[in-house]
Amino acid sequence: MRPGGCAGIVRGIVRHPIRGASALAGDPVARAAGEFPTPVRGKNAIQFNVSPTTLRQTEIRSTLPPSHVMRLECESQECRVSDTFLQPPTQMIPDNIPTDSAITRRRRLYAMIRKEELGDQVIQELIPNGQPHEYEKQLWDYKSELPVKPDNRNPTETERKQIELKMAEIVKDAVSFYNSYGGYLLIGVSDSPRQISGWDKGFDCDELNKKIKGATKHTVDCHFVTREVSIGAGALKIGLLFIPQRPDDKSPAQFLKDAPQSDTGRKAYKDGDILFRDGHECRPARTADELTFLCSQRRRHFVAPKDEVGFTSVLDNNLGSRDPSFVKFIGRGALLSDLWRWLCDQYTPVKILAGLGGVGKTTLAREFADDIVRSSPMGFERVIWLSAKKRFYVPSLDNYVLATRVDFSDTDTLLRALLIQLGYNEENIDPEWARSALIDEVIEALRVIPSFLIIDDVDSLDTHDQQSELFHAILLIIGRTLDGPQAASRAMLTARLSLGAAAAQLMRVVGLEPKDFDEYVHMTAKSMGLPETVLGKAKDMERLRKVTEGSPTFAASILRLVELGDSLPSALEAWKGSDGEEVRRFAFKRELEQLGDSQVRTLYVLCLLGETSQIELRQITQSSDTLLRDDLGALRKYHLVTLESDIPGSGPRLRIPEAIRLMSGLIKERLRDPKYLEKECARARQGTPQIGVELGHIVHRVVALWRDDKASDALQEVEFASKRNPANGDLKCLLGRAFLRIDPPSPNKADKAFREAHGLGCQRPELIGLWTETKKLLGDWLGLIEVSHLAEQHEMNADGVFYRAEAFGELAEAAFQSGTLSLAAEHYLSGAREINDAFAQRRAIGRVPELKEMRYSFMHTYVRIITRLTGERDRHIEVWLGVLDAFKFFVRSSGLIRHGIEHLVSWWSAVEAREKYDLTSANQLDFQLKQLDNVISVCKKQEVPDDTLLEFCKRNSEALATRLSAYRKSLPA
Repeated sequence: MRPGGCAGIVRGIVRHPIRGASALAGDPVARAAGEFPTPVRGKNAIQFNVSPTTLRQTEIRSTLPPSHVMRLECESQECRVSDTFLQPPTQMIPDNIPTDSAITRRRRLYAMIRKEELGDQVIQELIPNGQPHEYEKQLWDYKSELPVKPDNRNPTETERKQIELKMAEIVKDAVSFYNSYGGYLLIGVSDSPRQISGWDKGFDCDELNKKIKGATKHTVDCHFVTREVSIGAGALKIGLLFIPQRPDDKSPAQFLKDAPQSDTGRKAYKDGDILFRDGHECRPARTADELTFLCSQRRRHFVAPKDEVGFTSVLDNNLGSRDPSFVKFIGRGALLSDLWRWLCDQYTPVKILAGLGGVGKTTLAREFADDIVRSSPMGFERVIWLSAKKRFYVPSLDNYVLATRVDFSDTDTLLRALLIQLGYNEENIDPEWARSALIDEVIEALRVIPSFLIIDDVDSLDTHDQQSELFHAILLIIGRTLDGPQAASRAMLTARLSLGAAAAQLMRVVGLEPKDFDEYVHMTAKSMGLPETVLGKAKDMERLRKVTEGSPTFAASILRLVELGDSLPSALEAWKGSDGEEVRRFAFKRELEQLGDSQVRTLYVLCLLGETSQIELRQITQSSDTLLRDDLGALRKYHLVTLESDIPGSGPRLRIPEAIRLMSGLIKERLRDPKYLEKECARARQGTPQIGVELGHIVHRVVALWRDDKASDALQEVEFASKRNPANGDLKCLLGRAFLRIDPPSPNKADKAFREAHGLGCQRPELIGLWTETKKLLGDWLGLIEVSHLAEQHEMNADGVFYRAEAFGELAEAAFQSGTLSLAAEHYLSGAREINDAFAQRRAIGRVPELKEMRYSFMHTYVRIITRLTGERDRHIEVWLGVLDAFKFFVRSSGLIRHGIEHLVSWWSAVEAREKYDLTSANQLDFQLKQLDNVISVCKKQEVPDDTLLEFCKRNSEALATRLSAYRKSLPA
């Protein structure tokens, strides 16, 4: 027996209510071990006969309703009874986990939405056993009532206004669900407390549909029914309002006017709002992530139909590899959000990105194009990128650098290039066609293949008139694709000037914001191998931003000077007053001065070829193996060439950054006979497939066959091309996709093709996505995690994070169904940790809404499983620790926090009941109280603090601290 305990049998009567009540203890007797017996219920009191022999504090549960816990505080012969302690663990998160997991239940409910179910199975899902869930999520919401007109009379003006305001709230909710996953509103369920209050009135659903149509121009077919719910021995009626999900090929519903304004000035929605369902909230989409989620195909599906695999996960495109000097896209979140919002604007189909050279127009356009390829929004079937590249604009108003490749040089050549990208053969394009004929052909082609066009470097055209002429031709063409039932095409141009674009058609692009610029500079310096110390003081960084005006191109050039030995202040001084080509020449000239004649020759050949192999390079330069290796070593030292995956039989693939190719004219000036090298490069490439063979014509034929439902013929076409080019990773990627398109799909063969494509260095943006889809078809979740690891070798993007987390969820689901709950909990925690790490490392951008929802579901299910596995009170602290994990992962619902605190208290009660004093547990509680204080501190800082939760946390924190203090006083001497 622990010294200081209250030995003996405690007898007494506790009357109800017990606040302030006390009971006299009976005479002490010899110690008797054991738990409290069940209290004997009297007429107006509870009699108890217990032996708290080793306790200073313990608790008994009253059998008087409501269920109540009473704390006995034993001091000598007297035991005082207090009700300041909380109730036992509640059913906010049931201790008995259902027979299926959160993932299964969500899929089941989503399937009901897709089938437009309105039967009792929906009610059972959302009000299981007559009890509503304690939370609301993306697929459902609870409402106590709906706006209805009074019976048998016209409403007063005040009533009419209130009905309009309430109806606007329902319109807001309905549009939010429609834009997202669809869903249900359960009517007749109160919030606080969450219980069924009943709803036996009707609702004018036709009026709701009319108001949605009037506010958004979208036809949303909502339905309303009433259903009966059993509650104990009785029953109540409730309302069920169904909202369908918006089809993938329709743009998100956008409000075209404001909602009515309340007396306080509040409006349910505003003109221009695009609402979506975010967890339990209905709110406007603001970020690029949120708008991408709403616009993308298959992103709003909890279960992807198998026959869609390989169809809509990525778009056909002619995007090449990014510049090898590209590391990571930085910032521009507001501009990307504006671009996605523009994509939802059906009345502005063309956008110009205008700004000085070097500010990142092309980089921004490429990032958005990659998003479009991955998302497949708005019914597009192809992404086409064409660039003038006759001369590259640099930050000088009058100076340009000659380029090595030209897609078009005026409006007519652009139109011909578009026709080729849209599937025309060159021999079918009449060289005598006038511009009007070309325009008509492009319009018809875009009506067949709705496309997203990126026309880069319009300012490379010789005159302002030519640039404006091209812009207005694109306006005409894209405008003509808006009429008709097919999806409309869109076009985005990059240019230095606005070209007479209207305000809605124009997006000004300037240098990076200070925070983003700082991140870009540090990232670029790190990629160059520069130590952090060379970046100098904060004032030097600020000066760098001012000198470059936030231009990534200029900043990288200055860092190249630093890499060559200058300090940042001296490099900045050298740049002061310089811009444009003069700046580029100044920065690059220092690098050229470090190179020998053979190294310059090798560099110029690389500029002409773009990418090559050592064998081809040696043949053209006629260098020995030793000399060529030395030359390449020097060029790599100055980051002028990159080595990529091996070409079978030819060694590493050699590529040169685009920024260096821009300096080909300057490099040429260092050579005595550049024409000889130019001639040898042309001869080497004449009649020889380029490394990374141009797939345009093959893709056109394959896509045309797919469109004609000739998937087997398309597969034969790709197989033939792949056999002729066995080392081409891009063709292997196309082959894998072709295996997915046949009926039935062949995921095993597709898996093999995608693995080979990756091994050959394929950089197609769709590779990882299609490969993961294949792993899903195979049910190979460990393989899916492996694929995501392959993506991580470069830097796993948001899609990779999502796929890997989804794989952990599927593994957890399988473990759950097999009854291995501990393994299921481990997988759920691993998946949530993956997501949380991605948010911390800014790798979640692109999948934020889905990843937040997945993390929430994973951690809630994790805590539910831990609750089930820790039935004994001695282990209840594990539930609290699981809730702390969820809290650290930003899953912070009130019910979850309460659940954790209740189990922390339950655990401590078990510690107090032990025969021996437990110093380790006392120290553990002391530490957990500090954790609880941190929870309270964070909850206080929330935008809208939950005062009830805060009071609950504080009250129990203080109670536990008091009990811990009393417990420590009984520590053996």
